[in-house]
Amino acid sequence: MERSNNKSISTIFQYLIALSVMVIILLCIGHIYYNTVILLAAFFVFFLIVLYSSLNAIAVPILLFFLPWSPLIKFSPDQMSLYTVAFFGICLIAFINNYNKINFNYIISAVLLFIITGFSKLINGYSIDKSYILFFIFLVLFPSLLSEIESKYDYYILTFLFSTGIVTAAFASKQLATYGSISRYIDVYYWEQMGITRYSGFYGDSNFYSAQITVALCGIMILLIQKQTKKRYITLVVSALLLIYSGLLGASKTFVIYTIIMFVLWFLYVLFMKNRFSSKVLLIVSCIVIAVFIAISGVFSDVLDVVFTRFGQGTDFQTLTTGRGDIWRMYIVVLLNDIKILFLGQGFTNTNVAGHASHNTIIQAVYQFGIVGLTFFILWVLSAFSVPIRSINFKKINFILLLILIVGCFGLWLSLDLLFFDELFLVSFYFVYSMIWCSQTKTNYIVGNKNEPDGENL
Repeated sequence: MERSNNKSISTIFQYLIALSVMVIILLCIGHIYYNTVILLAAFFVFFLIVLYSSLNAIAVPILLFFLPWSPLIKFSPDQMSLYTVAFFGICLIAFINNYNKINFNYIISAVLLFIITGFSKLINGYSIDKSYILFFIFLVLFPSLLSEIESKYDYYILTFLFSTGIVTAAFASKQLATYGSISRYIDVYYWEQMGITRYSGFYGDSNFYSAQITVALCGIMILLIQKQTKKRYITLVVSALLLIYSGLLGASKTFVIYTIIMFVLWFLYVLFMKNRFSSKVLLIVSCIVIAVFIAISGVFSDVLDVVFTRFGQGTDFQTLTTGRGDIWRMYIVVLLNDIKILFLGQGFTNTNVAGHASHNTIIQAVYQFGIVGLTFFILWVLSAFSVPIRSINFKKINFILLLILIVGCFGLWLSLDLLFFDELFLVSFYFVYSMIWCSQTKTNYIVGNKNEPDGENL
């Protein structure tokens, strides 16, 4: 019965994927030709998909698919993305459907954080804006969406949809960068004196864009060491190649460093995992083939040249981090010299130091919330995720796999200000779901057609 249900969910996802692809095609056409009618049609189908997936507790995979496309889901660049509106609606439906399961501990933590940040705003002279209110609404509503974890949809589907969304957005933005009004949503960095061109999907920051890619990559690595059909194995390998290429388009040094760290950890896991020798050889050979293909392929040669040029610019820590070292030091000095900011923060504002974002989510959290507010935020995280975390059998999670997940999901957060974005919630969901999957799924690798996982047709 459970297997039949899983196949039914897999079939539903196939229809949702087809409709989602139709939406992104309509989005591109609508923006290229300034066609409001086509955009309205795209938004209408998008909200239908969101509503259906939300009512059937399968919304997060759809949200992850559209996340790389979210900057395009609006009428003009200066508007709030309708993606955030859809995310809010999904959380609200989940909250209504699970009101009897509400854990008041996370609500209390959110209220206390609201009081602290509100007091900080008051004494610093900052007003309360809609983004501030929306953030706290999400703190109250989002934990109800974690009930989707009980749906136990295939981790492969979750990762496949996220990867597909990233790759399609990356390739579409590269090809459409010079077309009509859609170019307003695409930032391409040209350093003509050095012959460097950097793409970042539909985002204005290549590291922000790369942070999504490393999340999907770590998921693929986890799946590759689990039992898969040959069809899924090939799909995962191809997806990994496309994700790496997409990441290299951004020429982010941080992306390259964290990707190498993840592959080194993955390689070590494969070497020491308990499994048949032939399976280890197959995985290692596959890894070598991918590396050689990337190194010698003409497809990757141009993007690799850009990456090598960027690394060639780094002569010390300051130039290697593109000035982030000085920015971090500047923020730390401000925090240590102002006790009020250190303990109470700025109160969730758009203010920064000397016109520079902190480029580090931890520093950003301390600067905005203060130590007191950050304590309440950590308590919110622990209470909001308490139920799914209790279902994790940590004894069954290999330490190396846990490191891969931490590096892939949160590594780039050390170079970005991600505290006030949708990724804060969605990537956290993905990380916890990944840990649950690892603790409940045997990670011995076998490729074959026997005992195929459900939904193998995806």
